[in-house]
Amino acid sequence: STSVYGRNAFDVNEDAPKNPTHDYDQSKWAGEEAAVLACTEHNLPFTVLRPTLIYGPGGRYGIANALALLALRAQSGLSKLPIAHGGPCGHHIHVEDVARAAVTLSTDDRAKDSIFNLADDAPLPAGELIRIFGEATGVRITTPALPWWLTRCFGIFKPLLRRFFVKENSKLSHLWSKLAQRKNMVTELQPRIDIDWVDFMFLHHSYDNGRLKELGFEFRHPDARVGLRETVTWYKQNRWLPTVEAAEAK
Repeated sequence: STSVYGRNAFDVNEDAPKNPTHDYDQSKWAGEEAAVLACTEHNLPFTVLRPTLIYGPGGRYGIANALALLALRAQSGLSKLPIAHGGPCGHHIHVEDVARAAVTLSTDDRAKDSIFNLADDAPLPAGELIRIFGEATGVRITTPALPWWLTRCFGIFKPLLRRFFVKENSKLSHLWSKLAQRKNMVTELQPRIDIDWVDFMFLHHSYDNGRLKELGFEFRHPDARVGLRETVTWYKQNRWLPTVEAAEAK
């Protein structure tokens, strides 16, 4: 995972220092180190893949949680949300490109004993990403709003917010179940505020994918602006999200 580089990463390549901060990040780094060590000790070839935030049909975490959260907000009559333009840039990658990269690298001798970032070609500013979410769920993103630089204060309150979000996530799950019954949805998604994932929105997370592309790899989903909208369509067709029309009619 690219989380091994730590927070506030900007155009980071595979040789950058590692600074995992959260339990999740540290577990990924520990797993990678253990796997590389085992392969080295037993003279086995290895290839390490470090994907950034993965999205796509069937996804249930990260972006999927945020979409469900905004959909619940819209269906509850809270159809406006003030969010500033711009903000920190974050990288994404479509699940199909993760799978394709894994196949490509597992069959290319040039990838042996190497490490590769998996990130698409178009990191998105947080403000634009949230506007895509709003368009998909019926929430109108408005301005003016507080500037993004104020989010640097977020870390001061994280210990308190973590406890608060645990309780709130339980309430959100209950409300989502009621909405699913009312809208004839399946409950594959859950609206959830993950305190560590919120970090991803508030700090830069962009990665150099040049090493992967040097092997000739071409993304089928190079721009998350397109891929995310296609993913939302899948969610709605499979009744994982309510339609925007339903949200607006409420």
